[in-house]
Amino acid sequence: MLIATVLAPALLALSEGAQWGWTSAQVLGCFALAAAAAVAFVAVERRVEAPLVDLRLLKNRVLIGATIGILLSAGVINGLMYLVSLYFQNPATLALSPLEAGLATLPATVGLIAITPLVPRIVQRLGIGP
Repeated sequence: MLIATVLAPALLALSEGAQWGWTSAQVLGCFALAAAAAVAFVAVERRVEAPLVDLRLLKNRVLIGATIGILLSAGVINGLMYLVSLYFQNPATLALSPLEAGLATLPATVGLIAITPLVPRIVQRLGIGP
């Protein structure tokens, strides 16, 4: 329940912030509620016997760095695929239908899916530095 209380007001503030005004009472209140719920979530997670998130994992710098890297990579790939599909559908460029644009981006998706299982082997061979 606490994680929903963290995410819901934060997402509401981010989605409505431009309309409400970023310094409005609604946006600041939503962020304050999300921050208070996040503090409560951490406090509860430290006390329970079987936590939803093992907070000791946050001390592992390699894990945190890898997770941030994965999030950034996934964000860039998803953003790029979105923009490429819009480019393919633009009447001034290729003027493809949404289905055709989706099919045109399919080879990149298949390539990503094919390479993903190989990544752990490559990391073992090259090490985590490179």
